[in-house]
Amino acid sequence: YNIGKGNLVYINRISITGNTKTRDKVIRRELASVEGDLYSSSKFKKGYTRLNRLRYFEEINFQTEKGPNEGLMDMNVHVKEKPTGMFSVGAGYSAVDNVIFMAQVSQQNLFGRGQTLSLSTYMGSTKTSYELSFTEPWLFDMPLWSKFDIWNMERDYDSYDVKTKGFGTTLGYPLFEYVTGYVGYRLTTDDITNIEENASKYIRNQEGELTSSGVTLTLSRVTTDDMIFPSKGSKNSISIEHTGTIFQGDVSFMKYMATSSWFFPLPWDNVFGVRGRAGYLQPNEGKEIPVYERFYLGGMDSLRGLRDVGPVDSEGDPIGGETMLNFTTEIVIPLVKDAGIMGVVFFDTGNVWNEGYHLDDMRKTAGVGIRWYSPIGPLRLEWGHVLDRQEGEPASRWEFPIGMAM
Repeated sequence: YNIGKGNLVYINRISITGNTKTRDKVIRRELASVEGDLYSSSKFKKGYTRLNRLRYFEEINFQTEKGPNEGLMDMNVHVKEKPTGMFSVGAGYSAVDNVIFMAQVSQQNLFGRGQTLSLSTYMGSTKTSYELSFTEPWLFDMPLWSKFDIWNMERDYDSYDVKTKGFGTTLGYPLFEYVTGYVGYRLTTDDITNIEENASKYIRNQEGELTSSGVTLTLSRVTTDDMIFPSKGSKNSISIEHTGTIFQGDVSFMKYMATSSWFFPLPWDNVFGVRGRAGYLQPNEGKEIPVYERFYLGGMDSLRGLRDVGPVDSEGDPIGGETMLNFTTEIVIPLVKDAGIMGVVFFDTGNVWNEGYHLDDMRKTAGVGIRWYSPIGPLRLEWGHVLDRQEGEPASRWEFPIGMAM
């Protein structure tokens, strides 16, 4: 038999149907193909993945038909929209903040432009915060991602309180396929108050108000098929934060971070996930790094089952560290697939130190949990058991937050 090369087929016209709120350009900019391009099934799949990530649509269908001439084809993208506005009120429990209350009002597709506006509050026994954020994924109709935040937070630690006010802005631009570069600026004012009489000298020396001003550069590569519950792909990022010196302020340090998460599909729709994080802090100009800027581990998204790990002061209060390592492995199991309810089995390990990385001093926990993508957002109920329990530590803890990590 003979194998012959077929004629090349080009896209003549792309039609968008079914969208009553979302503007055509919001859908078109997510497609990997434009009119006049050579037909490519891989680009169709890529466009479908991008549209699905938006979470604006219940259904997405790509249809093709013959064009006006041989070698031309028309493509129709039909979508069925779903509500993108959300008002949610919830409660939960975490090892760090005990009973917590959360409320959020958000619109993920503001005026059909693909913008996100969100107002959220978080109230716990040790933390209260308010945040207003606005995200524009295509600033000036360019693939220039931008986000603006304003926040106010109060945090009660064992021997002192911290009040924080600040704002930040971040810009991101795609450098290569799946790779985006970000530059962000933040200005915060932190006030350490209500220091207890028996607090260590280290804590007492930091009493008062300090201003932090800094820039963060981030390089990120994301190939996951879903932003909240991925089943394959990876998320990788490295960042450098420069606070102080030329950016002024009372605080001066460098922070280096690296994070890598990988997801692998298993039989019966199970998913295996692994995440690693590493961090390093370096003081500048001989200035001490404030206790609230140091690394901490414990609780949800780090070491489930433990509240605090790492260095403590002379009074036994956690003071964080300047180096950090944290690894997590999970197997996610669909329990009620149509309802989005999943089970999880996990293993966490990690620690923070004043200097260096000590792999022989990594704390370890393991546990199980249930996850559900509910109308008020992703819910998690997880139980962590301490595998290397130390004197005075509980054997296990329950966590019930809203939101996802990995």
